[in-house]
Amino acid sequence: KGLSLSVHYRNAAPGKASSIRAAVREALRSQAREKRVRLCSGKKVIEVRPPVPWDKGRMVSRILSLARRKQGPLFPVYLGDDATDEDAFRAVSGRGLAVLVGRPRATLATYSLKGPGEVRVFLKRLLGLRCPA
Repeated sequence: KGLSLSVHYRNAAPGKASSIRAAVREALRSQAREKRVRLCSGKKVIEVRPPVPWDKGRMVSRILSLARRKQGPLFPVYLGDDATDEDAFRAVSGRGLAVLVGRPRATLATYSLKGPGEVRVFLKRLLGLRCPA
């Protein structure tokens, strides 16, 4: 992921998640305390990021800004399943679709899909839409 490190533990043995999270936090405690890194938690992942104001939402906003200059108005559709996607949901709010994939939870997404099967159906239908010229 470029300038970040992601420690995934989704395949860890049951009951080991809390000790893995604690070990990562302990290993990076001094770096985080001195603001050399930021630790962000997601869905069975801890992201170690540089201490810069950058996230998925800022990236989405940047991409949309660059694309609009070349292509004109756009309608963004962002699908995500993790807490780290919330910034991107905020970025498309009011100007596109923000879709949470997975179990219902508090979110900034406007819509939700239950899982990959519903995502496939949604994307097939979206691709089948006819847009006025």
